Amino acid sequence: LYPDNLQMTLSESNVYIFFNNVPKALSTLTIAAQKDSTNYLVWNAIGINYQKIYEDTLQPQASRNDAFPRSEVAYMKSVKLKPDFYDAQLNIASLYFNSAVPIVLKANGLPLEQKEAYDKLIAEANRYYKLALPYLTRADELEPNDMNSLNSLRQIYQSIGDTEKLKVVQKRILELRKN
Repeated sequence: LYPDNLQMTLSESNVYIFFNNVPKALSTLTIAAQKDSTNYLVWNAIGINYQKIYEDTLQPQASRNDAFPRSEVAYMKSVKLKPDFYDAQLNIASLYFNSAVPIVLKANGLPLEQKEAYDKLIAEANRYYKLALPYLTRADELEPNDMNSLNSLRQIYQSIGDTEKLKVVQKRILELRKN
C-alpha cells in the first residue's frame, strides 16, 4: 500500500531481523538504503546481516566470500556518515578481528616442524588485526569502559607485539575489574 514509505520499509526490515531472516532483511534494508542513503543505522544493519552470512560456516564459500566485502562497505558507509557511532566502529572491528581468529586457530594447530606455514598464517591474522585496530581504538575512545573492546585490544597488541600499548590496556582492564 505504501511502497515509498521509508518507515514502513524499516519496520518490515526489523521484523525480518528479529526472526533472523537474513535474505529478506537484506532485501528490505537495501530498499531502505536506496530511499535514504544517509541513514547510518541502515548501513550498519546491512553490514551486520552480511557479516552473519560471512561468518556462517554452513553457507557456501562463494556466498561467504561475497558477503565479506559487502559487509565491509556497508560498515564503512555507516562510519563515514556518523564517525561517533560506537556500534558501527565496533562492528567493522569485529568483522576484521573475527576474520583473524580462525586463522590463528589453524596456525596453532600446526605441528612444530611447520614453522614457515605457521609464520605465514600468523602474518595473515595480524593483517586482519591491524585492519581492526583503528576501528577498535575509536570504539574504545567512544566507550572507554567496554571490557570486550579492551580484551580485543589486548589480544591484538599481544599478537602484533606492541608491548607498550599492551601494558596500558592491561592496566586499564585491571582498574576496571577493581571497580
